[in-house]
Amino acid sequence: MVVGGLACLSSLLVQLYANNELESTNFIKITLSTVGKFGIAASYNIIFIWGVEIFPTVLRNFSLGLALVSASLGTMLSPVIVREIQVESIGKDTLPLVIFGAAAIFATMCTIPLPETANRDLPETVEDANSFSPRQRSSTAYQNGNQSQVQSIIMENTAL
Repeated sequence: MVVGGLACLSSLLVQLYANNELESTNFIKITLSTVGKFGIAASYNIIFIWGVEIFPTVLRNFSLGLALVSASLGTMLSPVIVREIQVESIGKDTLPLVIFGAAAIFATMCTIPLPETANRDLPETVEDANSFSPRQRSSTAYQNGNQSQVQSIIMENTAL
């Protein structure tokens, strides 16, 4: 999602600083737009993976449905953004890509505090979901080379 967002935001730099009369500028814009579309389309599929892992069983159907409705709302609004919002100062086709890129970067930032679910049981109740701890950094264990410390971190995460 970050790659797609940055590609969309990079189209603004191409519009502002590249020579628009060159044919290669159009190819760069098309390439950045395609990479942005790829990243955003891939993030749509991540909803299914993360939705199943993070939401507790009792709320999983409702939460996944709400996430899909939100994604569908974005899909319905995107043609309106592309057709109706045009600013001549930065180019007719650049502002929608900036909006989509900023939304993708914002969505990426919102996923940072989500808990890590690797090697853990999926939550079945709301209490189980609340007991998920935020992401723990275990890189210090690898830097120290202490195998027992790595094993204790793994045991703490799986015991929850």
